[in-house]
Amino acid sequence: MGSGGSQPTIVVYGATGFTGGLVCETLSARRRDFMAAGRRFDKLQRLSKRLGDVYDTMPTLREGHVHDPHSLDQMLEGAEVLINCAGPFTDIGPPVVEAAVRNDVHYLDTTGEQGFIRWVRDAWGEQAAERDVTLMPACAFEYATGVLAGRAALDSGVRTVGVSYGVRGMRPSAGTQKSIFRSLSDTGGAWVDGDWVERTPGSHVYEIPDDRGEQQYGVWFPGGEALFLPDLGEVDRVESCLTVGATVARLLSASSDYLPVLAQWLQPIADEVISWWRTYNDPGGHAPFEVLAFDLERSRRLAAVRGTDPYETTADIIVETATRLLDASSELEPGFQSVGRLFDPDDFARSVDVELERYASP
Repeated sequence: MGSGGSQPTIVVYGATGFTGGLVCETLSARRRDFMAAGRRFDKLQRLSKRLGDVYDTMPTLREGHVHDPHSLDQMLEGAEVLINCAGPFTDIGPPVVEAAVRNDVHYLDTTGEQGFIRWVRDAWGEQAAERDVTLMPACAFEYATGVLAGRAALDSGVRTVGVSYGVRGMRPSAGTQKSIFRSLSDTGGAWVDGDWVERTPGSHVYEIPDDRGEQQYGVWFPGGEALFLPDLGEVDRVESCLTVGATVARLLSASSDYLPVLAQWLQPIADEVISWWRTYNDPGGHAPFEVLAFDLERSRRLAAVRGTDPYETTADIIVETATRLLDASSELEPGFQSVGRLFDPDDFARSVDVELERYASP
């Protein structure tokens, strides 16, 4: 059982994965009641024992299978918030979203897959709003930090916002790597002149303004900011990119026309290699990051979010969001949402132990 309090219940699905385990640890450290859920009860039992040994509190355990809607309904019985950490989300996420809306449970996840985020919005945003359910996909390092920086940038009055992700020394989990391949294997989109424009990864390169005098470049990728930031204010253009060196930028730009086809062809092989890699390598590790919002027209820094580890930040972001939904759900607007729309960016950044810096207005 949980800590025995009367707090409303959170369900963590995919609890035995790397990110799901971090989320469970964060909830345990905060002494929040929650249920740990997944496909295999034996793994859930091992997780529960580990949490009990460290935090002296053990979650309730429930099984849930994406191909069995009834089991998902049973998993969500008595729940108010679902945290979904089971990916790749494009592959197995849809039944979980459907179950959350069907059972009137607020839905959060850790996806980095733009196509899945767009599907959640288009397929379920209106119905969720009608049922007073909040849907917040990508409530994680990607793309909550980018949305926080982007909202701060919009506060300065600009209408063209680029968001770049720079991470040093990160060892991605198996789920993250599989999600990356799915993002590369499909066309994505950017917000350009107030409309959705399809693009392929690597098709655009940006000069990233650096406050240390070093020249950096950003290579376009399908980020969630193009879906979230247009809801926050008047914005003409929103684009996301990965911060890379000049050589990598040139290589990715030159191969952008072939990346989706190559990624689709390699995906089955990559999944096997990633599963093998997971057996012999530990993800995570200390990986400082800077997520920068900059003016696309003038290449000027507008706001930045900095932290020490993307995975720990993800756990903090999604647990903080779940807690706020439980504590003030009647006061928050339902439907498709983001942390940048529901919460004050400076206050939220402080609550998840990241630094939000605003630069001078252009």
